[in-house]
Amino acid sequence: MTDPAPGAPPLPDFCQPQAVLLVVLLGLILALLLTLSADGFAMFWTRLGLTALFVEVVVLSSSLVLCSARQGLSRLSPALASLAIFVVIQLLVVGATLAAGTLLPTLTYDADHDLLFSVLRNAFIAALSALVLLRFLSLHRQWQQQVRAEASARLA
Repeated sequence: MTDPAPGAPPLPDFCQPQAVLLVVLLGLILALLLTLSADGFAMFWTRLGLTALFVEVVVLSSSLVLCSARQGLSRLSPALASLAIFVVIQLLVVGATLAAGTLLPTLTYDADHDLLFSVLRNAFIAALSALVLLRFLSLHRQWQQQVRAEASARLA
């Protein structure tokens, strides 16, 4: 992740390969946790594959949209930019859930519930995940700025 210009909001740069790799790996961890939390281990690998596919589609499409919107987001206040990132992720999750539920209803791992339940469940999981990710990235950026400030203070 590259450092923003001074005064720019502390947003992650989703155009950088390191940032994309980080969110892809975090997405895989989330898919594994979601799969492990499901009832029973019947068809574990199939469930893991489908969950990972869904999560990675959302992660990579979010990264693409947020990379494209980076310049516009940098003009917003940090709170507004974080809200915009949160909304983009939520919209992509709802869209992906609706697409998966209507195009591939037999492949959904939650066949006991209707599509509305799946949309609400995925939106809730995405909301929690996005909030944790945004907080982590914010703290990481603050830590980078503090280390940089300490290093320049030592040089001075």
